Amino acid sequence: MSIEAMKQALEALEIAAEGGGVNFYAYAEELRQAIEQAENQDAWTPNDTAYRPGGLPQDFIVHEVENEGDWSEWVCPDPEKYFMKCCDCGLVHEMQFKVAKYSEGDECEFVKDADLQAVFRARRTTPPAAQRQWVSLTNDEIMEMLDYGQYGRVPQYARNFVDAIEAKLKEKNQ
Repeated sequence: MSIEAMKQALEALEIAAEGGGVNFYAYAEELRQAIEQAENQDAWTPNDTAYRPGGLPQDFIVHEVENEGDWSEWVCPDPEKYFMKCCDCGLVHEMQFKVAKYSEGDECEFVKDADLQAVFRARRTTPPAAQRQWVSLTNDEIMEMLDYGQYGRVPQYARNFVDAIEAKLKEKNQ
């Protein structure tokens, strides 16, 4: 939620609170704190890593297409500091674009003209790799890890714990 949206929500809560509604003051205080925290957050800089607790810069654009083989085309708003999220690795990469004027062969000169902007065009030609299917541990693998206990028996609670962990991992990886 943007700071502006939080401020509008806070204003609406304060107006509604004048009617004496339940919990309006508590919600308004939570919004006040969220606004203060968002306003005090450091600005996003080109040196930041892809993950930030506060999110990506507001002008960050995820380029999506309807069909896998479609072209995605856009004008780069800032050719020197443009951030693009990679569809394969999910990381944000800093990209730099230049407008080039080509002459004979491969020779070119970069053009600095405020009226010209770099246009980026991309299309995926290789589909993303399919996700691997979940493979559970075998009973023998589980028993080997539990080391059969002192008398060759594994306590039931230990086996239940292993099964619960495996079920949670399977759930998270689907």
